[in-house]
Amino acid sequence: MTDLYDAIFRRRDVRAEFTGEPIADATLERILTAAHAAPSVGNSQPWDFVLVRGEETRRRFHEHVAIERETFASTLEGERAATFSRIKVEGSWSRPSGSS
Repeated sequence: MTDLYDAIFRRRDVRAEFTGEPIADATLERILTAAHAAPSVGNSQPWDFVLVRGEETRRRFHEHVAIERETFASTLEGERAATFSRIKVEGSWSRPSGSS
């Protein structure tokens, strides 16, 4: 149980560490197996995982998230708007290093 608490307290935003390099199939399978086993209310596990490898689809997703973020932000006022403006909400789209 100590390992669980250690992982929780040491968690950090790791988005900057994503390189865009493909993940090995075996690694991806381990991650998805663990994710599917994660606890949820009533063990309902109400999530789906979609693997997107196409660069055009990832770019369009990134743009969609940016538009939706701005749409939502425009509905906020005052302190709520200020708080939301500091939160990172993004659809990740990154290319492998050295790609253009």
